[in-house]
Amino acid sequence: MSTGSDSTNRVGTGQMAAIYTRTPVGSDRDRTTPERQWEMCEELAVDLGYDTSEELVFTDSGPPTSDTRPGLMALIRALAEGRASAVIVDRQAARYHPRAAPQATHTGIRREDAPRL
Repeated sequence: MSTGSDSTNRVGTGQMAAIYTRTPVGSDRDRTTPERQWEMCEELAVDLGYDTSEELVFTDSGPPTSDTRPGLMALIRALAEGRASAVIVDRQAARYHPRAAPQATHTGIRREDAPRL
């Protein structure tokens, strides 16, 4: 996993980022595999200066509208516990319109704003 500690002027320097991916389902236009999503997110994490860890990579399968998304729930728990200060997702996982977002994007959530589980 990455260590962005050598990038002193980047937004993520000294912070951990979680990565969220999703296995595409039949109705998804974007068929990017979770492995490729992870690669793109890892590249963005490095560019932004974040550190990453295999323990902070979360993947779900099934439709994005499903009520059963254990990867997403584990991601929220990790944020609430302060194990990561940012989330990097591929547009496949985030369900962004292809023209509205780059291949991967990053977002932050303040610990105090994380849902209580």
